[in-house]
Amino acid sequence: MAAKTLPACPVETTLTLISDKWKVLILRDLLPGTKRFGFGNPVGTVWIACAGPGGVESVLCRFQGNREEIREAACCRALELVLETLNGLET
Repeated sequence: MAAKTLPACPVETTLTLISDKWKVLILRDLLPGTKRFGFGNPVGTVWIACAGPGGVESVLCRFQGNREEIREAACCRALELVLETLNGLET
């Protein structure tokens, strides 16, 4: 049996490895507070993922600015990814 190649995004890898019934609970516990993974990444490095019926899509983003500007840019990109996923369901 060939080994399965895992995605580069840690969030997408986690979603790929766990069953559907646990995704919401795990993601819920990850939301509050600041989490630091992958020390050594430049400031503004953000992974954004969106899961839909067709699978999980993840995007590596590198934003510039202060903490507030990076957070705003990440939220906007996350919403764009959700809209792209929803628009893909209409076809």
